[in-house]
Amino acid sequence: MDEAEVSGEIWRSEVRKRFTAEQDRDTLARLIEYDADPFEVELYELAADPRTLLIDRAQRRRAGQHERHVRRLKSRGHPPTRGAVEDAALFPHARGAALPSNSRKRPAIVRSGPW
Repeated sequence: MDEAEVSGEIWRSEVRKRFTAEQDRDTLARLIEYDADPFEVELYELAADPRTLLIDRAQRRRAGQHERHVRRLKSRGHPPTRGAVEDAALFPHARGAALPSNSRKRPAIVRSGPW
């Protein structure tokens, strides 16, 4: 497992462990009802922001999709991820290696006009 895979696994486990943005928002709302501190009000406004809720849902959805993908691969008998060595063997030109000299290159598209 390379560094990127380890980092991704750590991130996904943290996403699953933390409270949802809705739970944070509700907790802060109860706290503000009891004692409205300006800092707590600012935190509540941030937690209640629709973009914050959207980002939290998207992160959780992505982590769940990856978990389902890994489970599906394991159930089919495939390894869950490829290592960097296998990627380099399957896609040698992806890392910027020179193309073979006999490869055909597309001509550049030349446009003329005001755009």
